[in-house]
Amino acid sequence: MTDAEREALARKLRLFRFDVIEHEIAEGYPADELHRVNNLCWEIMQADGLPFNEAMRIAAEIVAACNVAECERSYTSVQALWRRITGEWV
Repeated sequence: MTDAEREALARKLRLFRFDVIEHEIAEGYPADELHRVNNLCWEIMQADGLPFNEAMRIAAEIVAACNVAECERSYTSVQALWRRITGEWV
C-alpha cells in the first residue's frame, strides 16, 4: 500500500470517532453492538460508496432490526484496520 493510499484510508477511518465509541463502552453501552454497527457501516461504505452519515444510519437500522451477528464474521473490523493503518491504539 502506498503512502497516499494509506492516508486516504486513514481519512475515511477518522470518520468513525473511535474515542466516542470507547467512551460509550466505558459508560456501559454494549461494545458488541457498537462494533457491529461500525463494521457494518464500513461494509456499506465500501460496497455502495455511501458517505459515512448515510451508511451509519442504515447500519444502525439494520443492527437494531435483525441479527447481524450471524454474518459478521465476514466483516472487516474497522478498529483493527485503523490500528494497522495508523499504528495508533484507540
